Amino acid sequence: MFGCLGRIGCLALLVVIGAAAWFWRAEWYPRVTGEQVVAADASSEWMLVTEASSARGRASVERMAGPRAPEAIALGPAEAAGYVLAGVLRDLPQSAQEVQAAVIGDRLYVRANVALGDLGGDLLGPLAGIVGDRESLLLGGTMCAVSPGVGQFRVAEVKVRDFALPSRVIPGLLRQLRGSRPVPEGVAADGVPLELPPGVGDVLVGRGKVTLYQEATDGVSHC
Repeated sequence: MFGCLGRIGCLALLVVIGAAAWFWRAEWYPRVTGEQVVAADASSEWMLVTEASSARGRASVERMAGPRAPEAIALGPAEAAGYVLAGVLRDLPQSAQEVQAAVIGDRLYVRANVALGDLGGDLLGPLAGIVGDRESLLLGGTMCAVSPGVGQFRVAEVKVRDFALPSRVIPGLLRQLRGSRPVPEGVAADGVPLELPPGVGDVLVGRGKVTLYQEATDGVSHC
């Protein structure tokens, strides 16, 4: 009897420990894995990507190509997703709805509701039997300039609903989304090509915005 109670007590303790670890994961997970946790209460930071936000982003970025270009311009998440991240939006399935963007920490996130069947292949593995036909697909990562006119979005995190995909499947997922389109030289396997004005020398994400600079902020590339 006491052995049974002891086992029940141990089980209850493990449940409490597991719940506490989940609740405080934003504190310990990045230190253990080096990966960032997207806070569940960050919904207020998400912005809907619209034609208007895309137009604003396009107009701002085009200023970097002129003879009197500013040293830097700052874009909001939706503006960046609408223009600078045109490669990401183009690679999302045609069934994508409710495309949103947010800057959380030093990463830019893009999410959309998609028909998972449009992703193709068997990249979801066992998750295919758990998730529904339509789910939220989230891509998160950093940005940088690769060469004149070319940048990349380095995808560090992919989630389907609340399930994070292993980092090793990210290059395959991007290839699946990209199809037969060529990848510019210098773009990493986990990178999405971006079209940038030739005058852009650096792209940094942080403080709720995406900032494009004429030159690398510290004299080196961040790719």
